Amino acid sequence: MKKSPPDDDVASLGISDHWSIGSSQLTAKGEAELMRHIGAKLEACYAQIVSEPLPDRFTSLLVMLDANTRPTE
Repeated sequence: MKKSPPDDDVASLGISDHWSIGSSQLTAKGEAELMRHIGAKLEACYAQIVSEPLPDRFTSLLVMLDANTRPTE
């Protein structure tokens, strides 16, 4: 399996693509910076997904579910 090149931000930290959190040679400061970087990337991905509109099919299903759960008068 071919590994993709490291992200520019991570590469600037002097981290190669042959590391893992548990066995890395990072200092505590370097590991904290890496965790901040990963957290920022995850937050950006989450924000992008949450901002996308709900697909029409899901909206239709929610309307149908809502109609079936309303008490009859």
